[in-house]
Amino acid sequence: MFYYRYKNEETKELYAHTSSQEQAKLDGLNLTTEQKAVAWDGCVYLENEVPQTVKEEMVRDTRDNYLLTYVDPVVSNPLRWADLSAEEQKQYADYRRYLLDITDDPAFPDVTVKTFDEFIAVV
Repeated sequence: MFYYRYKNEETKELYAHTSSQEQAKLDGLNLTTEQKAVAWDGCVYLENEVPQTVKEEMVRDTRDNYLLTYVDPVVSNPLRWADLSAEEQKQYADYRRYLLDITDDPAFPDVTVKTFDEFIAVV
């Protein structure tokens, strides 16, 4: 059980979210839910009330992070790229294309961005 109250009813941004009944009383949290909270860019929402624009931003940021952290250091480095087998190079190329095209998925932004390992396990 979680206690909360809205900071902004229209945007569904929460003022606070806690599982502590004592803290809820101190903060004046008068609503209850079984849902967890999602924090993004300094705002907190119930997980099923995250605004569409925030979901889109979350997916794009995750995608960009995976590109910068896992893909670009390999595909942009000729020495590392040359050390890969043809099959590994294809996996990286396919994963990169998957990340770049994720916003074209009909389910976007209600998608989970796969890590490289998750992606190659399915392909």
